[in-house]
Amino acid sequence: MEIGSIFEIDIKDLFKEGNKEFYLPFMDEKSYIYNKFFNTGRSAIEYLLKKVISIKKDYKILLPSFICSSIIDAVKRAGVNYEFYSITDEFQINIKSIEKSYMTR
Repeated sequence: MEIGSIFEIDIKDLFKEGNKEFYLPFMDEKSYIYNKFFNTGRSAIEYLLKKVISIKKDYKILLPSFICSSIIDAVKRAGVNYEFYSITDEFQINIKSIEKSYMTR
């Protein structure tokens, strides 16, 4: 089973009705510069993995086995190694799955 879907946003829609500046309440703190806009979550994830997060070539990230394929595609495009972990019937992280992944490093 896969959880997630594709909900694309046209960046132009963020600036409709003559807005000259895009504003969200969390932007009130002036120590941050908010100038990256993405039309999908997977585009933002790919950007983070390529440009912001420093992941060494021999590292891998763990993804839940039910994650949507568009996120997996973003991770692949970013060139990051990954492995899946499973969850229990109660929707909890399967710790044994993570331990197995950790032991194979």
